[in-house]
Amino acid sequence: MNPGGNGSNRIDAHQGIRPADQKQFIAINAELAPRWPVIDPIIEAPSDADEWNGIPDKLEYLDRGEHAEQEDLAES
Repeated sequence: MNPGGNGSNRIDAHQGIRPADQKQFIAINAELAPRWPVIDPIIEAPSDADEWNGIPDKLEYLDRGEHAEQEDLAES
């Protein structure tokens, strides 16, 4: 269970990546971690967290921030 309290499964840094189907997230994390700020305080789960819990194949919804980069380029 995560500290946000919504009961969702998560990758636990202390346990590592166990399921084989989660190993793809190592590369995604390596790609995106330098772009995203560190969130170290415990914050409330998003209001729709329970709706997303248990939904398979959510990777297609991952916001990699490309739209923000495109907006930055358009403004320059």
